[in-house]
Amino acid sequence: MSSKPECPIQATGFWVFGSLSVVLAVLKHTAAGSWSWSRMMLPSLAFLSHNAVYLLVGFLCFCWLKQEEDEACEGGRGER
Repeated sequence: MSSKPECPIQATGFWVFGSLSVVLAVLKHTAAGSWSWSRMMLPSLAFLSHNAVYLLVGFLCFCWLKQEEDEACEGGRGER
């Protein structure tokens, strides 16, 4: 056993991309006023889209494996 508690949620990426978005928003209001808001939110959108793809792939793999398991179970019953 380790004395360090386990943390199931790792928020490092959230803080990095969130901080970068805040820095870009401050730059938009101070130095680069001609930048669009979509450019300011690009780091956050990259973070969110990466997580969405990650969850989608996990869900599709789970459904695919569950379907194969169900077909294997049904195949064994019909041989009688």
